[in-house]
This record gives sequence, structure tokens and C-alpha cells, in this order.
Amino acid sequence: AADVDGTVTTTATVPAEQGTVIVDNENGTYTFTPAENFNGDATITLVTTDDDGATATTTSTVSVGDVNDGPTLTAANGSLDEDSGSVTVAFTAADVDGTVTTTATLPAEQGTVIVDNENGTYTFTPAENFNGDATITLVTTDDDGATATTTSTVSVGDVNDGPTLTAANGSLDEDSGSVTVAFTAADIDGTVTTTTSVPGARYGYR
Repeated sequence: AADVDGTVTTTATVPAEQGTVIVDNENGTYTFTPAENFNGDATITLVTTDDDGATATTTSTVSVGDVNDGPTLTAANGSLDEDSGSVTVAFTAADVDGTVTTTATLPAEQGTVIVDNENGTYTFTPAENFNGDATITLVTTDDDGATATTTSTVSVGDVNDGPTLTAANGSLDEDSGSVTVAFTAADIDGTVTTTTSVPGARYGYR
């Protein structure tokens, strides 16, 4: 900027959604900083004013190239009791310049998971008799293949599982002694003690 009969001062403006601009009158430059995630042509309007108030105006264009912004992903945690069904947990997946798809995985011994991308939730069903913390890994992918990963924890409360018991049948002749018959007693989360009874007869157990 110049004036044949005095000094000049230049100012610059740009739409706020495009970014910010700072003028260095001493060096005859301006510095433009694009707004976050802005791309396209930014129009900087420069106005030079001389000592007498006369002005000159021009515009300068800065082209900001489009660069893919990766997706973002956050997820809540959940809880439920062992063998009580399923729990639905929310997550938030977003991408400022496209659409996203989220998938979820977890170790098979912990259970299964189904993602509902439309509602932004996943449904976790614990494996039978599983208790403890299940770790669900969520991965969000945008249109350009960029990904974001997070983990979500579902705490499955320990609930006592009752014992199981099966027994075979047996037979013997009257007054012929004793018969030994097998049974199977088990408890997946503890030990068991089994007693036997026969109505109207003497019996024993160990």
C-alpha cells in the first residue's frame, strides 16, 4: 500500500466463519489463520487509509484445501447382574465432514455385542455364567477410511448359581444286600455337599 503524498495504514477483515487476519503494516503483509475445519476460499478485504482519510479497497483470496477430519468417538459404561439378560449402552460417533459407521468387538468368553448405528447404542449380552468386567472395543470409520477407537466397560455382577444334581436308578433283589448308584452333583462357582434319604428305611451317606 502506498500514497504519493503521505503515509498509509491498512486494515483487513474476513468473515468470522472463515478465520482471522492480522495486518503487519511495517512489512506490508497480513497473516490469515483459517477457522477450525474451514475449507474453501477465504475472502480478505483490505482497506488502506491515508493521512487525509482517503481510502483504497481491494480483496485477497486465500484457498484453504480440504483435508479429511477424522471421526470422534466416545462411549459410556454399563452394568448388569450375571445371567440377567442384556444391557444397552450409548456411544457418540461423529465426523464433521462425512458420515460414520461404528463396529464393536469383545472376547467371545465374555459375551456378544450388537451395534445400532442409527440410535448410537450397542447391546451387550454376557456369556452364560460370566461375571466381572467385559471390555467392548468400538471402532468408528468415516467415509475416507479414517478411524477412531475407544473402549467401553460393562460390569457384570456376580450372582450365585445354584447347584445341579442328577442321579441314576438302581435295582437289586429283596434281602440281597446293598446297591451302589451313581449321582452327579456340581456347582460352577463353589463346592457342594449331597445328602440322601429313603422314606421308611435306614440309609447312609458320605
